[in-house]
Amino acid sequence: MWRRAGRGHGVSGWRVGAGAAAVLILIVALLSPLDALADDLFSAHMVQHLLLLLIAPPLLVAAAPEYVGLWGLSVPARQRLTRWWRHSPRARSAVSRALRPGPVWAANVAILWFWHLPTAYDAAVRHQVVHALEHASFLIAAFFFWWLLFRHGARRRQMDRGVGLVYVFTAGLQCSALGALLALAGSPWYAVHAHTTAAWGLTPLEDQQIAGLIMWIPAGLVYLLVAAVLFVQWIEQPTRRGAMRPGVGRMISSRSSSAYPR
Repeated sequence: MWRRAGRGHGVSGWRVGAGAAAVLILIVALLSPLDALADDLFSAHMVQHLLLLLIAPPLLVAAAPEYVGLWGLSVPARQRLTRWWRHSPRARSAVSRALRPGPVWAANVAILWFWHLPTAYDAAVRHQVVHALEHASFLIAAFFFWWLLFRHGARRRQMDRGVGLVYVFTAGLQCSALGALLALAGSPWYAVHAHTTAAWGLTPLEDQQIAGLIMWIPAGLVYLLVAAVLFVQWIEQPTRRGAMRPGVGRMISSRSSSAYPR
């Protein structure tokens, strides 16, 4: 894109930086020693999960991969894809229904809880294909969670900040609740780590408690920080709307002057 349109055109430099940072985070999560450590320690696995849920996806959203990917296709391929989309009302309707706050929120919460059920988690650690499916579902669901909040298409308004506040805050509550259950449990949940934590000086329960605290506090703080920003923006919305319509203020002022002479 930059070769054709010039550096910084088509996609800005900060979006390229966000995309590069997202790739770096994915490398740390999936290709670094952290991935091998996650086979032994649930706490390391939890760090992986949070990188895939809370760090990489917002950076990917900021990178606008749907636009960059579309313009990265050849002209004939891009034209065929565009024609198919324009002439596929059922596909557009299905995507529109799926990418609403309710379904996207529910999918994220369901995926979060499902993969932390003992049977599902143990299967993910024992079987590489299931493990890959787990990570892919986290990343894809989280991408659409943050995309719906921050971007939601070039021609469509972002999610209302009041709705976004509830959307993020309640998702954060789910994450914190799961973390609290893990941290306060009286016995370990996952049989797959029964004999893998001793090499690191931890019992399975201590490892689980650390993982629960990671999900409960740092992850909860991320959601809380985003919710706080949305709350401030929600409070400021009426002021911004008024500032965007200065003519209304002048009209009211002139009417007040005529109705109440000095």
